[in-house]
Formats: sequence, structure tokens, C-alpha cells
Amino acid sequence: MMSCMAEPIRVLLVCRYPLYRMGLRAALGGADAFDEVVDAATGAEALAVAPELEPHVVVVDSNVVGMLLADLLLRLQQACPSARVLVLVSVTDEHVFGEGVPPAAGYLLRECTGEELLAAVCAVHAGEPVAAEDLGPLLLAAYDSMKLTMVSHGEPVREPVQQRELTAREREVLALLALGRRNRDIAQELFIAENTVKNHVRNILDKLVLTSRVEAATYALRHGVPGERPGDARRA
Repeated sequence: MMSCMAEPIRVLLVCRYPLYRMGLRAALGGADAFDEVVDAATGAEALAVAPELEPHVVVVDSNVVGMLLADLLLRLQQACPSARVLVLVSVTDEHVFGEGVPPAAGYLLRECTGEELLAAVCAVHAGEPVAAEDLGPLLLAAYDSMKLTMVSHGEPVREPVQQRELTAREREVLALLALGRRNRDIAQELFIAENTVKNHVRNILDKLVLTSRVEAATYALRHGVPGERPGDARRA
């Protein structure tokens, strides 16, 4: 099993379906990285246990029982300000990105594998936004309606201004960001160090006047990769 960080992670699972909830718990419970995994069937149950558990990561299925997803995310932010939320969605869950829904640290398809769930929880805990590759159409629709609030500070996606030209390597990195790749994946695909990827991402955000990697990925989906020429960007 994979490990995330030296500090064990406490996870709260919120899912209405007993069998699916058991599967999620089994996937996380067998990994050394997780110190405690607690599950809840409803939003009310989650809010009852969250203050005492003080979870590092809350994994929430978008079909919440007993309250709107927006209400649960807002109240979780109030109860556990330091917790990062990973929302499990389907490609038809447009309400997850609707107006008034507080931002989450990550969005993962509920059809994901156990390994994908582990990787997403680790990434969210480490402060990396997560957006499943297949959610591209939803992200694009949210961008077009100016409803996207996936950045860590809760700021909406902005139309970049006063852009500076990206290098060929930065265009490659941006193209892979648009496919939902994490820093580690990009490093492997481009045969460069992970720290080098982080530097490229920072440069991309600075040059495009953006605030997060998710915003950059959504911009690339909406407008294409700035200055891209045939053969510049590697495709998966």
C-alpha cells in the first residue's frame, strides 16, 4: 500500500450507500498512511463526529442525505476549518459546481479505483487540488457560466489578462494539467523532476495571471494552450 506523508491522516467518509461506504473504508483502512477512518451515512452524522475527530480530509459523496451538499460543505468548513474536502461525483453532477456551493480541495469520480482514491486523498492532504480527467466537460461548463469555485481561496475563475508567452515546456505542462495530471504524473511523462514541475506551474500561473492549477487547467480547456504549435504539447 502507498503512503502519503510522515503524519498519519485522519479521514471522515460521508456516503449514504452502506456497501459503497464499506468499500471506501476498506480501501483507506488498509493503508499505513491513515491513522483513523470514520464513516457517516448522513450530513448530520458527519457534523456530529467531525469536531471530535478533527479529520485532515473529509471524503463526501455528492448525494448527501438530509441536507444540500452546499450546506454540508459550508458547515464542515465552520466545524473543521483545517480539514480538506474531497467530493466524489459523477459526470452528470452539475449541481456540485453550482452557484453557492463552497469550494472543495478536490473532485474525484465515484467510479474511481481504490488506488485512485488513495492517491487523491494523499494529494488533497498535501495541498494539491484534485480534478478527475473525465470532469473536464463539467469544469468547462462551470467556467463558461462563471460558477467555478474550485480554487483554494474560494475565488471564482477570472479571465486572464496581460499574459506573457509560455515556453515550450510550460505549454507541455499546461496541456497535461488540462488532462488532470498531478505533479508526479507530469514529472514522469516529461522525464523531469517533480520540483521542476512545481516551478513550471508557478511560472504558468504568474504568466497567465491565474491563482491555481485547477484554474489554469480550466483555462486551457476553454481557450487551448496559449501559443501552442503542432508537436509542442505531449498528449496522453
